[in-house]
Order: sequence, then C-alpha cells, then structure tokens
Amino acid sequence: MSISTARSLARRLVLLPAALVLLCAASRADDGASQGPNFSNDPKARELVRRVVANELEQEARDKSHYMFRLKRVTPKGTSLKEIVQTDQGSVARTLLIDGKSPTEDQKRSEQDKITKLANDPDAQRQRMKREKEDENRAQIMIKALPKAFFYQEIGRDGDAVKLRFRPDPDYEPASREESVYTGMAGELWLNVPQQRLRKIDAHLFHDVDFGWASSDASIKVAASWSSRSRLTRTTGIPR
Repeated sequence: MSISTARSLARRLVLLPAALVLLCAASRADDGASQGPNFSNDPKARELVRRVVANELEQEARDKSHYMFRLKRVTPKGTSLKEIVQTDQGSVARTLLIDGKSPTEDQKRSEQDKITKLANDPDAQRQRMKREKEDENRAQIMIKALPKAFFYQEIGRDGDAVKLRFRPDPDYEPASREESVYTGMAGELWLNVPQQRLRKIDAHLFHDVDFGWASSDASIKVAASWSSRSRLTRTTGIPR
C-alpha cells in the first residue's frame, strides 16, 4: 500500500483510514513472503521520523481543512482509482477508473444513487462520521507509534525528499491492538525534510497479524496510493 499525503497525517493516513487503517484491514503479503527485510537501524533516520511525526500531529491539531484527493487500490481482483472529497458529513468517493477503464453507465448510476441516498439520510451520515472518527482515533495511535515501532534506513533522496525503508524493531512491544500490526509490516516512506512532512508511504504485511479490530489473511495482497491532493475552500455538504 502506498499513501501520498492529503490533509494532515491522521486525516490522510479517509485518510489514514483509507490508508494505514485500510492497510491493517486489507493489505497482506504474498503467501511465501513470511520474512521481512533485515537491516540495522539508523538513529539519525529514526530521529528524522520522530520530528516529522511530531510536526504532523501538531499540524493535525491546527488544520481543519477539507481536501479532495485520489486513492488507488490494487487487489488480486483488479485496480480501481477513486476521487475522495472530504465534507462536514464525512468523505465521499467517486470511481474514476476500474482496471484502467471508465466505469460503465450502470456503474456510474449505481454509485450516484448511493451518494444521493447518503446525502438525504442524516442517520447514515452520522453513522459514517462515527466510523470515520473511530478510524481517526486508531490512526492517531498508529501515527504516534511510528518512530518507536520500526528500524529506519535512508536509501535515497529526491530534491527535498528523503526516502527511507523500514522494518519492525524486534524489541518493540505494541501498547495497543492497533499498534500490533506494525510487528508484521515493512516498507518505504518519503519525508519532505524542509517542511518536516510525510509525503508518501509504501507498506505491506509480510506475515499474518492478529490486531483484534480487523482480520489479516496472508493470501491476499492489496496496494493503495494517494495522489493529486487539493485543498477545498470549504465543503459543508455531501456533493450530490
């Protein structure tokens, strides 16, 4: 799963729900990939992650903006690209591509019917907001654990961005069910050094992890990415 940033980290990483939380619920490694990478920790890289996470959490407390961004998911069943719009009543998704092709007219109508129904159903909106808030709370827990849960090593630079790879710290003891997913996760992340912001995460689970609020099955692999973010002046209601 890869995630490019959109609001601040917890809101990004539907955001974290569509990303780290989506990763926990659906992203698994291939059957044979039971062993993660092996490399020593770079204290300087880990300290950089700590500073970036601290800044992201601070920005999260300040930034109440809504964003529009794109989420790409790759599963054994195919690839989809969706546009996500954040509103005061929750996030709304529209499918742009399915396996590289535009949705059929029937698929568009079906999706629009669901959006229209949601826009006219305050109870459904409240339920969705409740789920998103729960996902945000899980995301906050997971974000705070990033610096201590992994070993980090720099593997490249691109302009202002530094690229790190990460693997579980063998001495890390998860303090919550949410954090337990990190014991089986590895991948790469990109940090904007001058801005002290997280740009992107590529991550996967390399073995089954039981984290209580979702299931992990190593027989499925899912990837997702965020891109094309843009700040919305204010989106108060669900687009119809």
